[in-house]
Amino acid sequence: QTTVYLDRVRENSSNCRCADCNAENPTIAIMSWLLIICKKCAAIHHRLTSNTSIYSDDDSVVPSKETN
Repeated sequence: QTTVYLDRVRENSSNCRCADCNAENPTIAIMSWLLIICKKCAAIHHRLTSNTSIYSDDDSVVPSKETN
């Protein structure tokens, strides 16, 4: 499902870059913020936030800190 979501979001050319660092072809979705970001920025988001699940294009989920 996440891959389908990312594909749909990428149909908008402005979503083909990381929302944080502008890297090409981001593969991570932060659903609660409706952002597409790269793996490097996702790692930073994960360290900084406590209530966000991050989804990658391979349908894996990085649980929020609250569930770790």
